[in-house]
Amino acid sequence: MDLFEKPSLKFVLFLAFSIMSVIPVLLLGWWVVDSARESEYKAVEEKHLLVAKNITLALSRYAQDTASILEHYSTMPLDELDESNNRLLRSQNITSIRVFNNNVEQLISIATENGSEPPPLTAAQLEAVIANAETDRTLFLPVQTNSNGQPTIIIITPIVLDNSILIAEMETGYISQLQAQVKFGKLGHAAIVDQTGNVLAHPMPEWELQVNNISKVSAVKRMMNREIDVEEFYSPAKKADMISGFSFVQETGWGVMVPQPVSELEENIAFIKLATLGVGVLGIALAMLISWFLAKKMARPSQELAELANHFEVNEMQPAPEPVRSYTREQYELSLSFHNMTHALQDKNSELLYQSQHDPLTGLANRNLLKKYLQEKINKQESFIFALLDLNDFKDVNDHWSHAHGDELLQHVANRLIDAMSKKGLVSRIGGDEFAIVFNADITKEKAESLVELLRGRLKQSYQVIQDTLSIDCCCGLSCYPQDAKNRSDLMKCADLAMYAAKKENNTTFQWYQPQMRADLNERVELTHILGEAIKKNEFIIHYQPIIDVNNYSIQGFEALVRWQHPTKGVIPPGQFIPLAENSGQIIPLGELILDSVCKDISLWNQQVGTSVPIAVNLSVRQFDDPDLAKKIEETISRYKIVPSNVEFEITESLFAENSFQIQDLLNKIIDIGCKFSIDDFGTNQSSLSRLKNFEFHRIKIDKSFITELNSNEKAERILASIVNIGKTLKMSVIIEGVETQDQLHVVQALGCNYIQGFLFSPGVNFEAATRLLKNKTINPGDMKG
Repeated sequence: MDLFEKPSLKFVLFLAFSIMSVIPVLLLGWWVVDSARESEYKAVEEKHLLVAKNITLALSRYAQDTASILEHYSTMPLDELDESNNRLLRSQNITSIRVFNNNVEQLISIATENGSEPPPLTAAQLEAVIANAETDRTLFLPVQTNSNGQPTIIIITPIVLDNSILIAEMETGYISQLQAQVKFGKLGHAAIVDQTGNVLAHPMPEWELQVNNISKVSAVKRMMNREIDVEEFYSPAKKADMISGFSFVQETGWGVMVPQPVSELEENIAFIKLATLGVGVLGIALAMLISWFLAKKMARPSQELAELANHFEVNEMQPAPEPVRSYTREQYELSLSFHNMTHALQDKNSELLYQSQHDPLTGLANRNLLKKYLQEKINKQESFIFALLDLNDFKDVNDHWSHAHGDELLQHVANRLIDAMSKKGLVSRIGGDEFAIVFNADITKEKAESLVELLRGRLKQSYQVIQDTLSIDCCCGLSCYPQDAKNRSDLMKCADLAMYAAKKENNTTFQWYQPQMRADLNERVELTHILGEAIKKNEFIIHYQPIIDVNNYSIQGFEALVRWQHPTKGVIPPGQFIPLAENSGQIIPLGELILDSVCKDISLWNQQVGTSVPIAVNLSVRQFDDPDLAKKIEETISRYKIVPSNVEFEITESLFAENSFQIQDLLNKIIDIGCKFSIDDFGTNQSSLSRLKNFEFHRIKIDKSFITELNSNEKAERILASIVNIGKTLKMSVIIEGVETQDQLHVVQALGCNYIQGFLFSPGVNFEAATRLLKNKTINPGDMKG
């Protein structure tokens, strides 16, 4: 229907007055006088309550839009925000955004006006943030005064991926604008308070600036209790009895009240009575009938508008129906605008929903959608297989090439995963270089294994990334529902444990979850937890394995081997606790403890035996994270007054993979002290030949795997011979580890190797036994066996 075919409100009123003026209603005059008060109060109550609800609806939409925007920005780095993002934030009266970590320490802060550093949060604001940091949803905090003396509202939005939080600071300008639009009579107005009764918007500006609290007012108390009603109460501000409609905002807990002095109502009633007396019974009857007719006429479209709004809310932002055709022109325009607005908001909501459930880089489902999908399958009690897939050495791509290479590589990987799965399940990216796959219910374990092998084959094929050719491999952990877990979180954890096991097994293709994996995890967690206390109590002992000259079987030194002597668990081998110490950073204090014990024993041997031999001490890659490592080594050697050359450090080839200037500098400083270095497990990691020419190494230690493979691998002896010749050429001594039989000893002697270690001569022994060996100076093959 054309808008111009609708009558105007003025025409409706004119028509109503015209019709009512010809109706003989003289007998209703006295009824008008008697019912004037009731009619006036009823009309005011309905009007105030309707206005309160309309303001509530506007604030509700405002809060929803603000929350949606912040939740969207919580999924993207703040340094990627551009001016269009800032304009969107400013349109919601947001002046700054900040990111706090899970310890409530500020990481990032940006002012939306110019992108500069915003003023710091006040102590009260920071205290409120700390008190509410554990929220799992967007939260509007009570209004407070910021460092500039302006009333602001802190909004907290959780960031799911790393358990940090997004903090937004919103001014109350929009709320004040809504309040300023409402006026009734002389003193009738609107007032808006937060969930604690603090003033957000009020006709008295000083109340906003001072953040006055009016929670003692009975109507405010009821609003804070989330009631919707009309009430008469006494206002200390106006020093008068007031009548007010009030409502509350569901999303924030704010209260909206529309009060008007009762005296103004009484003045209107008195005027009606006076007019009735002045113009006679006919005029009174006519005026009241017109008022009654208009009230009835106007109530119907207002009710229909409220139903449209309720439809929009109840049906989760589904568009409102077509505008009601019986409206007046103005009302029809309002309804049409509301209808168009719901369509626009639905489109925006659909866009935000997609962004909240999909990875912006690859377009795959993100962690949010994955969790939802998993829960839906669990609710349907479907049996299915879940897989976690992690790219091997992806960090090297970012570090060696660039993050642009890494991003494009991830996009290629995502495309290949989708192609390989071909509707056999849901593929998602849940963070970094980690992907997840939820296989369809008809995929068996055998089929899942085949698909994983297929995926790996596809992924290992080379990629053309920014004019460079790259390749990547992956590891996968699989778990089954409901066999391995009964809920979503445990199922994902089982797959994660399986993936960890696959990586631990030299990056094998995949591992199925086994209950023992959780037991191993619990044991690792327990050992990590008690490791720090064990270091403080010095529950560690040092065993010494002799290094033997192959020519005369004389003892040329020892290798220090640490053991954890736990009071209840007994002796814990280093293979169990050293990796935990490295991962937790406790390897640094543990390394200091080991070096101190070794230096102390060297000093005791000088006193008791009158001589000492070099002691080899293992240094972890993680110990080189300590910039004071060389200084601590020098202080320990000086404290026990021993010769620095009697301390020899063993490092593995993996240390050079770090390619760090700090590591090279520390190596040179330790050599300057007088200590020596040897390369342990030579030949089992990255190529070391380029490193041998750049650093001053004393020995090469050949891993025992070469000895143990002599009978099964015909190339092992030739490799041994080559390494021994390299050592001789570079004038470095060579130690072969793991010699356990006479045949192996003969091979080593034939190769011309300098030194050996192994159980054929001696295992690691305690200080007392090592002292006896040192006094004897030599040890024959087989002497320590049995």
